[in-house]
Amino acid sequence: MTLTLTGVGREYGGLRAIDDVTFEVRSGERVGVIGPNGAGKTTLFRVIAGGERASSGNLRFNDRDISRSPARRRARMGIGRTFQITALFTTLTVAENLRLAARGRPLDEVVERFGLYDWLDTEVADLGYGQQRMVELAVTFATGASVLLLDEPAAGLGAAERVTVSDAIRDLPDDVTVLLIEHDMDLVLGLVDRVLCLSNGKLVADAPAGEIRSHAAVREVYLGSGDDE
Repeated sequence: MTLTLTGVGREYGGLRAIDDVTFEVRSGERVGVIGPNGAGKTTLFRVIAGGERASSGNLRFNDRDISRSPARRRARMGIGRTFQITALFTTLTVAENLRLAARGRPLDEVVERFGLYDWLDTEVADLGYGQQRMVELAVTFATGASVLLLDEPAAGLGAAERVTVSDAIRDLPDDVTVLLIEHDMDLVLGLVDRVLCLSNGKLVADAPAGEIRSHAAVREVYLGSGDDE
């Protein structure tokens, strides 16, 4: 197993944002995380990445307990994360952003994989939003992370840009583990092997992607709700 959560919870003043969440993710697996607004998806990512500490339970990464490890240590161990809003140095060029991140992978490999040659000397602030999302994905990959937590990587993109970002995620190396939060059900099911569904902070389903639409709990709290998140 690459990542194991056992009974993980995160509480804010008595409110359980995530509650007794248990699952395992194997090396190279692609896993979608879905659920209605307020289900706890982004909180789950913050707890995994170390931006917030779990209030209860245990997290293990590559058979090491990381429950109390700070975010910077988890990043060095190989857990990388993108955000709902891009987190790049907008006054720096694409090349400069990549050089700051490229600890674990050759820069040329990253540039070629994400097709960034034409943007290298462009300041991030001068890129379109879809281009920025692609650069953020490339920067996270450049860190050498073996686990990528992708929080709505296609949010706000047009149809063509969504295809480009989806293709980039699909073409990531087989040994890179991906956990993906995404609103678009068709997009997420085209990218992942398995889906976790959260509702009110609880994990209500953990099923192969091909079975998730017919899962009773998912139909009740997610697909049957009329909310496309």
